[in-house]
Amino acid sequence: MPDRRWYLWPGLSALVVAYILLIVDSGFSFVEAYTLPLGVAALGVGGYLVRRDQQTPTWLVLGPGLAIALLPSVPQALADPTGLRALLLGVAALAVLVAGVRLHWQAPFVSGVVILTALLLFNIGPYANAAPRVVLIAIGSAILLGIGITWEDRVRDGRKVVRYVRSMR
Repeated sequence: MPDRRWYLWPGLSALVVAYILLIVDSGFSFVEAYTLPLGVAALGVGGYLVRRDQQTPTWLVLGPGLAIALLPSVPQALADPTGLRALLLGVAALAVLVAGVRLHWQAPFVSGVVILTALLLFNIGPYANAAPRVVLIAIGSAILLGIGITWEDRVRDGRKVVRYVRSMR
C-alpha cells in the first residue's frame, strides 16, 4: 500500500476537477457551490492535523481551508453589503472568529476579524458619505482627542492584544 500513496494527489485532483465540471454542467451560478465543499474538506483535514500535532501552526494547516471557504464570497458580499450573501458570510466569519478565540488558534481568529471588519466598513460607508463633513470632522476629532488623552493606556492595551494574538498557534 505505501507504494501507491503517490496516487493520492492525482486522484484528489481528478476528483476536484470532476466535481467542478459537474457543478458547471448543473448550471449553478453562485461561487460557493464550487468552493465551500472543498474549503470544508480542507478545514476538516487541517483540524485533524492541528489536533494530531499540537505544535503545527494553524496558518499552515487551516489557512488554505479558510481561504477556500471564505475568500471567494467576499467580493460579491462587498458588492451588495446588505444582501443575504453578506449576512451569511458575516455569520460564518463570526463563527470562525469565535472558534479561533475558544481554541486559541490564530488563523481563524485573524480571518474572522479581517472579514468582519471589511463587511462592517462597507456597511458603514454609505452612511458616512451621507453625513455632513462637519459631523465627520467632529467625530474624528473626538476620537483623536480620546486617543491622545489615554495614549499610554491604549499603547499598553495594544501590546496586550499583540501578545495575545502572537500567543495563538
